[in-house]
Amino acid sequence: MSLFRISRERPSLLEKQELPKKKLPLFKGVMIFLFNLMLVNAAFYFFSKDQNFFDPEPVHKAELLNVMAETAVLPAGSAIPAQSIAAPGLNFVEQFEPRKVSWVPSPRISHLGWRTLKLKVKNSLSFSVCRKIAQPDCVRLTAHIARLLAWFVDIHSEMRPGDSLHIIYKMIEGPEHFRILKLVYDSGYLKKKFEINFFKAFASSSGSYFEASGKEAFPRLKKSNAPIHDYSEITSLPGDFRKGKVRGHRGTDFKAPVGTPLFASFDARVTRVNWNREKNGYCIELDHPAEGVKTLYLHLDKVRVRRGQYVKQGERIGDSGNTGRSFAPHLHYEVNSRGPAKTVYNPFTFKYHKKYRRRIPQQAMAEYQKAVDLYQAHLSAS
Repeated sequence: MSLFRISRERPSLLEKQELPKKKLPLFKGVMIFLFNLMLVNAAFYFFSKDQNFFDPEPVHKAELLNVMAETAVLPAGSAIPAQSIAAPGLNFVEQFEPRKVSWVPSPRISHLGWRTLKLKVKNSLSFSVCRKIAQPDCVRLTAHIARLLAWFVDIHSEMRPGDSLHIIYKMIEGPEHFRILKLVYDSGYLKKKFEINFFKAFASSSGSYFEASGKEAFPRLKKSNAPIHDYSEITSLPGDFRKGKVRGHRGTDFKAPVGTPLFASFDARVTRVNWNREKNGYCIELDHPAEGVKTLYLHLDKVRVRRGQYVKQGERIGDSGNTGRSFAPHLHYEVNSRGPAKTVYNPFTFKYHKKYRRRIPQQAMAEYQKAVDLYQAHLSAS
């Protein structure tokens, strides 16, 4: 027998043995199970939603309700009448006639940062606002409202229960927290409605408030005797716009960047500089015998005069800043009597300060009217 034949007849080591089945790794098995489970859930979700690919849940409920309410804004006749839809037995394609429809976007959706406040005055302004808005926001917002109303109404003696106040406002960065965009106040005592709108009408300005006619709501000091020429707005007034002795804030605050030039309002002698710096910061006091007053400039960045120096009206005396007890860059300007009684004058009513009012340029009036219309639509929709 050959060797070749012997090797062929040798039994195989695997003969009559059962090969073990390969086992699936545990990790792969778990992944396949989860994948199948996801497919089942996806199929269930798809068919349970009537194949609607838009899930309305992420949309805020208030916005959905607002969109539904906007059907009232559609002009009459803009909807497709029932007659345009095919009657039974008629061809739908032949009967259907497309009509143009319009939709006015709600300001509450287009301008989600805007908020509205509508109230009737009861007891006091702060009490009325704080009934609608929680602390501390109500205190801050009341201060903004009072600052604007002070140009028209003495909130201590002329405000009456039942007066109505409507405002649009928004939150802003910085120490002021709020910006009022529109204010409407109906005074029962004065028998007059006051309405102002915020608008940026000038390239060099950060915005101001204007009446419907385009005339600025508040006066400005003429440059010939103004303590500061370039400022964005008045952020505080002395004594809520009242003359005489006042409690609390004694000056007028002009919001302006650090380094804005400051000027002597009238011919004067410098009587003091940099006193009580912890509170006043860098500061200047000028004596004006001809006008019978003294003027104070507080929270300066730089003082450009010295004590005993004489200065002329319009001469630069320093730069505005944010020093001392100050929360934002501004000029605190005071006009006080020279006597010991220390009567405080509002510069916008003081007879020696000349005033004027700006008007929106004609080329910007169309844009201003658009802003006014948008404000009004927002108030009406809220």
